[in-house]
Amino acid sequence: MKPKNRYYKNWLDELDAHTVYGALVAREQGNTKGFLFEQLKSESLHQAEIWKEKAGEEGKSWVYQPSARVKLISSLIGTFGPGLFIDALSAMKIRGMRVYRDWE
Repeated sequence: MKPKNRYYKNWLDELDAHTVYGALVAREQGNTKGFLFEQLKSESLHQAEIWKEKAGEEGKSWVYQPSARVKLISSLIGTFGPGLFIDALSAMKIRGMRVYRDWE
């Protein structure tokens, strides 16, 4: 895989995470988990910007549109909460899902 293609994939992954974290923040608003997910959401956007910078000129033309899968998962989180989707979110490499396994 060419480096710029890798940068694009990493950029997409970070923005997918940012989108899903947004759904988690909305669902967990006003509690400790919501605060933690807000930090992760912010960090994923920062990481996406780093990947876009590394791509140089090519990155300037990138436009993010969440996939149908990301939209669906975000919608389901909003409706049912994240508990049912821990494994799917972990498979998407959404950091921070451990909070639901370890939460007392």
